[in-house]
Amino acid sequence: MSANPVTDDKFVDAQLHNLSLDESQTDLKQLSNISASNKKYDILERIKILRLCGIDVTPDKDGGILKMISVLGLGSNKPLPGDEVVMEYRRWLVDGSVIDEGYKSFEFQFGESKTIALCEHGIGTMLEGEVALFLCRPCYGLTSEELLNGAHQEVDIVFEIKLISWHGCDGDLCVCKSAMESGESYGIPNDGAKCTVELIGRYKGRIFDERVVTFIHGEGMEEGVVEGVEQALLRFSRGEKARLKLKSRVGFGEHGCEKFAIPPNADLEYDVRLLECSRAKDFWDMTLEEKLEQSKQDKLKGLHYFQQRKFKLAIKFFQKIIDYLQFEDLNAGMDQEVRRDLLLSSYLNLAICHLSEDQPFPAAHACTRAIEIDPCSEKAYFRRGIANTGMKNFKEALNDFQKVTLLNPKNKGAVKKLKLAETSMKNMQAVERERMKKLFKRC
Repeated sequence: MSANPVTDDKFVDAQLHNLSLDESQTDLKQLSNISASNKKYDILERIKILRLCGIDVTPDKDGGILKMISVLGLGSNKPLPGDEVVMEYRRWLVDGSVIDEGYKSFEFQFGESKTIALCEHGIGTMLEGEVALFLCRPCYGLTSEELLNGAHQEVDIVFEIKLISWHGCDGDLCVCKSAMESGESYGIPNDGAKCTVELIGRYKGRIFDERVVTFIHGEGMEEGVVEGVEQALLRFSRGEKARLKLKSRVGFGEHGCEKFAIPPNADLEYDVRLLECSRAKDFWDMTLEEKLEQSKQDKLKGLHYFQQRKFKLAIKFFQKIIDYLQFEDLNAGMDQEVRRDLLLSSYLNLAICHLSEDQPFPAAHACTRAIEIDPCSEKAYFRRGIANTGMKNFKEALNDFQKVTLLNPKNKGAVKKLKLAETSMKNMQAVERERMKKLFKRC
């Protein structure tokens, strides 16, 4: 895929953006002449401007790599060390001689120092979809093989690079985004924003979902918008279009989707355009009264989704209450009794949701936080006992259920769980003794 030719007006806009990043004096008259001429400039003319107003992106500011933006990128995020980067490039010598015929695609792991120096120092300054020219000394712009062969060692190299996409390279990667069309510089969704998107979902090339849908960010599952699309939208701006590749975990998961004939554990692809976005008020901009009121509303939503057995959605809303209120304990302007009750119920509800999702570790943590608020919370000890049993921490589970029976001797469920924990702990100790006997016999 080749980069689109840059029109003169866009080219000048990009150069003015360069100037805003650099304090050096630039011949603005020359730039205005470019716009007035209303024609595309060849590489030699662009190299002249690059020498004049390019930004030095080398760590030591030795002038070894000068950068000039041709097409502005999307958003504000840039590649980080360890990311897998996809880019397209072509190269010239400073006299205009072509090194590479046409554009070449290149993928590499950013920050691993296994490519040319330009990739390590230049790519980290680029945004998604950005096109830029780089003027490099040979030591920055040639591969080690080219340097050994003596190719172009006496002449500076010019690169035109388009940053296609990047993503984390670990095995837990779930969403890969590639820009298709840029959007506006504002209108970026946040959690709770009202979003209208145009989406086309594909599975192995087959379109299974094509529509315009409006939903509240964070509740997209209610409208059939999968988790991976919601995650990606946090990096969209209004009008932007991108292609998303989603792992099954943030798609329809292990159950698939009968409605769309999607089998279990299926990876998906979506083309998504953000049409409209009305941001929700960020919690750090809320007054104390607004935080309490929003927490009460979120509690009702969380309970609603819990009753519908939509535990993932319920977890989101109970966690939001905690995010709103957990650091307001010293604020004299807040009703501390109301805050305490909301936090306690949120931790307890969070625990039961995690247990319902077979997630004992976060469930136990939520219970511990609830106990810090109310050391006599029968529900917190009981649910933590269940979580510890799930983690095979039978001794801790035994202590939790014993605490429940002390708080409420009539709790038959705790008495039953206590006996099961005792039996499980004895069985585990017996197995451990046998294992140690076999170990000593070998010695």
